[in-house]
Amino acid sequence: MIQTINSNPYLTSKNPNYRLQVSHIHGIGFEEDELILATHLGLLRFQDGSWVAEESPPHDYMGFAPVEDGAYISGHPSILHADEFMNPLGVMFTEDWGDTLTPKGFYGEVDYHWLTAGYHTTSVYALTSSHPQAKAPMFAMSQNSKERYEREDGKERIETVERLRPLADGLGLSLAQMALAWATKNPNVSTVITGASKPEQVEQNMKALDAAELPTPEIMARIDELAGTKPTMPRSWR
Repeated sequence: MIQTINSNPYLTSKNPNYRLQVSHIHGIGFEEDELILATHLGLLRFQDGSWVAEESPPHDYMGFAPVEDGAYISGHPSILHADEFMNPLGVMFTEDWGDTLTPKGFYGEVDYHWLTAGYHTTSVYALTSSHPQAKAPMFAMSQNSKERYEREDGKERIETVERLRPLADGLGLSLAQMALAWATKNPNVSTVITGASKPEQVEQNMKALDAAELPTPEIMARIDELAGTKPTMPRSWR
């Protein structure tokens, strides 16, 4: 728990003795020899041995990535500034630690909980968990430019996965289990090699083998149709 000396005029306007209490943080940066934290209640700076609230709007920072000439942020606007910004913030850039925010991508579409950037290159990578109402991709990246954002080529793959999800739900399987069941039952697949980094994943993979008979020929054909996995047989000249 961090308790701050609060000098933020937005938060002290009604209570000059108000003190912020922060239980967790969403990003870390620095300016010269001062550490800066991104929180749900704005930015905090470690100054002269104490945590001090920045005198910028106390936005709800979910992603925070400092770079050489500023910082990229994502999250939600402060309730004190709800009329000034769309919610969520998408990807924003600030040169003055939150005093001014410039939209860079997906404004009003999504808040990215995981945000990182090359300190000198300013290549930006943004990730969020899946949300059925999100208008922007789960993963996005820039190409060494603060002015141009491109959606990752993998967006099409993500959309394919989402189209397959109802089939997996109907079988009572996870997407990974359905993929293994499909591969096990597919006559065009000679060998199934599973991967796992945790014992629990090995157990889930083995359950998929037990479920290999669940996909019917119709479901197998539907998976091939949605995923584009049906092989094209070589032409025979015999």
